[in-house]
Amino acid sequence: MKRFTEDVEKWINKQRSILESQKQKKILIVEGFRMLAYKPLAQLFDKKYFITISEAVCKERRRVYVPPDVPGYMDKVVWPEYLNHLRELKQETNIEYIDGTEDQDAVKEKILQNIFQFLDTKISNI
Repeated sequence: MKRFTEDVEKWINKQRSILESQKQKKILIVEGFRMLAYKPLAQLFDKKYFITISEAVCKERRRVYVPPDVPGYMDKVVWPEYLNHLRELKQETNIEYIDGTEDQDAVKEKILQNIFQFLDTKISNI
């Protein structure tokens, strides 16, 4: 995570130096189950989203691994870790929670509109 954080910081600094005189922004989307739990990385993000799902949807969408998960791994490890992670993040005030059981195109559109609105505000404040 430390190396990943350093790479994100380099990208941010590079974009700042390239775009500091221009009224435009680039975005970097970082996705991952535990990205927001690593504080040095999470503090670099302007916008934070956590897509919530039900256990049934999680099981339905979970990909098949090669080699496959050991029996009971989903129930004993994956789902409890998701709930623990969600519980930890609920203490944060700057994360937007999105219902991932909604239509996936609607979820994508909602997030994109939110990002575009945020960028419009940032650009107008330059």
